[in-house]
Amino acid sequence: MQKPAYLTLSGLPLSFEFEWPFHKSGSGADFWVLHGAAVLEDGSGLRADFAIHLSQTMWHMLPNIEMHVALPYVINVVRKTVDTKDLEFLKSGKRQPIPLSSRFKNFKAGTWTFQTANDDQIREFLRQSVYWVGHKMGRGRIDLADDTNILYLGTTKESLLQAGEKLRSAGWIKLDFSACAMPIFEKKAGKRSIRSASHLEARRQLLERQTRSSLSGTVPTASSNTRRNNPRSQQSSRRI
Repeated sequence: MQKPAYLTLSGLPLSFEFEWPFHKSGSGADFWVLHGAAVLEDGSGLRADFAIHLSQTMWHMLPNIEMHVALPYVINVVRKTVDTKDLEFLKSGKRQPIPLSSRFKNFKAGTWTFQTANDDQIREFLRQSVYWVGHKMGRGRIDLADDTNILYLGTTKESLLQAGEKLRSAGWIKLDFSACAMPIFEKKAGKRSIRSASHLEARRQLLERQTRSSLSGTVPTASSNTRRNNPRSQQSSRRI
C-alpha cells in the first residue's frame, strides 16, 4: 500500500506515515494520541516525526477515530501545521507534539477549518500537486476532486474540477475520463518534437523553482553563531 502523499498550500511535497490506531495518553492527560511522520519528498532527506494530540472537544467532531475515517483530518492537521511553520523537519527523529485542538474548528459553522484558498491558490496548488506527487513521486496521476484536498483547501469538488480544466486549457496538465490529472511533460516514446520537449522542460523547471522557493524562508533552530561554528549542524534542520 502506497503512503499517502500530498502537497501543502505553501508548496511542499509530503508523504505521510501513521502508527494507527489513536490511543489514550500514557501520561494520564485527557486526550488521544496518534504517532506519525511527514517526509519531505524533495530529495533533502528531511522528515518531521510527530504526535497528534486529539483533544476531547475535537474528538466529538470526528465521526470515528479509526483510520478509514480519521485519515483526511490528521493529514490536513499536519499540512496546516507545516503551513504555519510550527513543525520542524530534521535529519533524525525528534517527535514533536501537534495539538489537534479547537483552532481547527469553525465555531460559527460548527465545522472543521484548515485553509480558505482562493481561485489562484487552488490552481497553483493543483499544478504543483500534479508535478510533485504525480510526476516526481511516481504516482502517475492525481485525483483532482480528492476529498482530503477539498477539506484542506476549504473548497468544493466543482471548484477543483474547474481549476483543473483551466490548467488543461493552458497546457499544464492532461485529464482522463475519471477527472484524474497527469503532468503533460511526461515523455511518450520520444515522439515529441525537440522544440516541444524543451518548452515543457522549461515549465518543469519553473515548477521546481517555485516549490523550492518555499524553503528559502526556513528558520534554523540553533543560533547563527552555533551553526557557523558547527558545520555538521548546517542543513540538518528546517522549520518550514
